[in-house]
Parts: sequence; C-alpha cells; structure tokens
Amino acid sequence: MLKFIGESFEKLVTVVIWLCLILSTVSGGVFGCTIGYGIGYVEGAVVGATFGVLVGLVLGFIILVIVFGQIVVLLNIRESLQNIEKSHLKIASKEFTPTHRAKPLTPSATGVQLRKEPNASIEHFRIVPTNEEVQHIGTGSDIVFNNEKGAWFEVVTKDGTCGWCFSGSLEKI
Repeated sequence: MLKFIGESFEKLVTVVIWLCLILSTVSGGVFGCTIGYGIGYVEGAVVGATFGVLVGLVLGFIILVIVFGQIVVLLNIRESLQNIEKSHLKIASKEFTPTHRAKPLTPSATGVQLRKEPNASIEHFRIVPTNEEVQHIGTGSDIVFNNEKGAWFEVVTKDGTCGWCFSGSLEKI
C-alpha cells in the first residue's frame, strides 16, 4: 500500500512540477507582453517591447522561485514516504525472531494493545493475545503507565503487524 501511495505521489509531483513551470513561463510572458505593449504604445515599440520582455522574465523568475519552494516541500514529503516504506520493507524482510511475550498489566485484559504511535491517548488498532510472541524492533520514550515505569516498545507480530506498546506489558523470552 505504501509503495502505491509513494508511486502515485511521485507521479503527482512530476505533473505539478511541469504545470508550475508552464504556468510561470506563460504568466510571466503574458504579463511582460502586456506591460511592453502598454509602454510600447506610449514610448515607442522597441523600448516598450524590450522593457516588457525584461519584466516578463523577472516575473517569470519570481513565480518560478515561489513554485520551486512549494516543489521542495512536496519532494520532502515524497522522501519521507520513501523512508517510511523502506523501514517497513526492512522489517518485513527480516526473519521473525521473537524476543518478548504479551503479558497484560491487568489479569482481566485479553492481551496487549498495539498503537500506531507511541502515545497512550492514541486509540489502539489491535490486541496482541496474552502469551503471543512479538519481536522488539525499537524503543521510544520512557513513560509511566498504570503506575508502572517503562518505555514505549515498537514491536512486530509474527504476521508482520507493526505497532507500539508499553514495555511493562511484555515479558522477555
């Protein structure tokens, strides 16, 4: 899915770049010719046309600089998407090696909650059943959760699902 999003985004960026280049060239040229025509009418055709071309080039350059600023932002977003995709591919390509077992903090819980981000206020998207094995792949910030000190652990399940959970809810194998 991330690969599809990345490819679609790359095509969108390419189209936006070309449209911006065309827009800046046309708008600078039109504006320059309009000014040149007005001045040419008053001052003489050669002086007006020359001035119009210069104004068109300057305006086209200014528009291009503004547009390229936006393009750089789009390219940074694309690069971030590619980095996310690479990190998930790296995780998926590794052989699963369990390091911990799900151990809920309360006896009444059916498992450990996985979250998309290391944040207790984010809703969980999956429950890892009690005693199911997971692989610890990263550590986030230290936290206190249900009066227990620990850290956020990034884990991957045997089926390849990645998420974050509280380290106190895992038992080292």
